[in-house]
Amino acid sequence: MKPLNATRNGGVPDNFTFSLLLKSCRQLGSVKLGKQMHCRIFKHGLENHVHLSNTLILMYGMLRVIGTAKELFRGIPESGLVAWNTVIDCHVYCGNYKDALEWFLNMHGSGMAFGEVTLVVVLSASSSLGGPNIDHYGSMLDSLGRGGIVTVAYQLIISMTMERNTMQSNGECYWVPVGFMAAWNYEYG
Repeated sequence: MKPLNATRNGGVPDNFTFSLLLKSCRQLGSVKLGKQMHCRIFKHGLENHVHLSNTLILMYGMLRVIGTAKELFRGIPESGLVAWNTVIDCHVYCGNYKDALEWFLNMHGSGMAFGEVTLVVVLSASSSLGGPNIDHYGSMLDSLGRGGIVTVAYQLIISMTMERNTMQSNGECYWVPVGFMAAWNYEYG
């Protein structure tokens, strides 16, 4: 880790330097080096830097230290989309597919709007659980509908491989597909 030798010569590592070092720790598979870098980030007062927080979450998650990744996420004052996507993706990477879906539901419940990356990660988690089931469809349709992404929701309904008249998620029955299809036909003919 030669870049850190710069500190001995009066140089000060910044968030970019630490991001590269954390990536190296992740690629080397070294939790020990990653923890050392984490300590140095604190030593240099960079622990509140958003990019470094997300990079730390990713490093710990990919090194399968998911508990620390979750702690770091919870310590972010205002977690953005990148932090949510990172922690969800770390769960998928570690094979914690149900936890990944739980985190997605928590994200949705927090009011955070999701993006394309979120959908890819969530669908990956769903498919890893043995394919989408009625709960997955219900959650996705609910999220897409609340997000106003009607065209994507319609495509999801059309692609469903199961009965489309009712959906159930977390004990709540959704009549969304039938009503949605009727509204779609009325509006778009």
